[in-house]
Amino acid sequence: MITSLLDCDMYKYKMLYFLYKMKLDNHIVTYRLYNRGNINLKFLDVKIREEVNKLFNLKFKYSELQLLYKHFNDLDFIDYLSKLDIGNAASMNQDINNLYYTGKISDLIPFETLIMSTVNEVFSNHTLETMGKFSNEHEQAFIRKTDEKIKLIKSCRNINFVEFGTRRRSNIKFQEIFIEKCLKEIPDKLIGTSNISLANKYNIPAIGTIAHEMNMLYAALAQYQFNKDYQYRNIESYEIDIIQADYLEESQKQLVSDYIKIFPDTYFLTDTYGSEWFLKNIKESINLRQDSGSIAHFVKLLGKYNKTSSKIMFSDNLNTHKIIDIRYQYPNLDCSFGWGTDTSNDGLISPLNIVIKLQSLYIDDYKYNTVKLSDDPGKFLGSKEDITTYKRAFNYKD
Repeated sequence: MITSLLDCDMYKYKMLYFLYKMKLDNHIVTYRLYNRGNINLKFLDVKIREEVNKLFNLKFKYSELQLLYKHFNDLDFIDYLSKLDIGNAASMNQDINNLYYTGKISDLIPFETLIMSTVNEVFSNHTLETMGKFSNEHEQAFIRKTDEKIKLIKSCRNINFVEFGTRRRSNIKFQEIFIEKCLKEIPDKLIGTSNISLANKYNIPAIGTIAHEMNMLYAALAQYQFNKDYQYRNIESYEIDIIQADYLEESQKQLVSDYIKIFPDTYFLTDTYGSEWFLKNIKESINLRQDSGSIAHFVKLLGKYNKTSSKIMFSDNLNTHKIIDIRYQYPNLDCSFGWGTDTSNDGLISPLNIVIKLQSLYIDDYKYNTVKLSDDPGKFLGSKEDITTYKRAFNYKD
């Protein structure tokens, strides 16, 4: 199981650095684990809680802070990290299938990756036991499939990918096997990993983009500002809708403007409130990440809004054949791939369908619930009322 706060995706620490620089790091928030699958995790409640509580007791080691300094080159930030109360501010609810944890965002931000990795590993270990399978059978199946994937990718030109397998891996050993085999067989195609510890171990780039939670946080902050400015104003309901939409739209433009000042090479997710809105309204020249919906429609939107020269990263539920199909269908796109679960959890056991998202922001004792749309309506998060508000604000068409 996880024993280091750096057995984690780099994007989490980039976002923490961003929040620190923007002085947004003290907000109280709630994160929620959503179990989208049909496997009830209640039977693993005791073991999952035991392992998650271990995560919340982790502290930065001096060597880990040294490593983070190499990435951020900011002693003030490293000193700031050393003083964080990582994990200790967290409080968990009782429903393991929809786990909530609440605290200061700076203290909680790494735990999306850490908790998801842990829950998947607990589930994998238990499932192997109940199947009467030994771990080496699981591993051999994974190695066989990995070899087949690498053979296919090796035969194709112009494919570059980042290993994104941390959150839904079966275990860290599988993730290391995949990286080691890629470095041996296709080193020119593996351009990095999202995992900080493994990037350091294998001397490859630690690559992090951005998560939906930043878009969701900025939108929730816009809702707070809207309420502050207009809560007691006597205006018509139709005017409220228009003004609220302006606040929400401006929040997303502001996020991009703020983020590129610190991380100009970030790949921005386009789908949090619909790729149509994002590609139409974000005018900066930025890198783009496609993470849901129809790839053909996304590429059509790139042409519609003159974004075909942008660097693109595809990351939506990729496997070998999907990667190869995209590369050959769109040879003129400057694209790479964020290859996740399929790289680290493809043995005898299917991975869980779980996600962790920012659910609420608390300011002045008031709760602002977050919303995530998507280019896939099945991935919407939020209340029906709030989803309706956001769809209207971002002119989202089903």
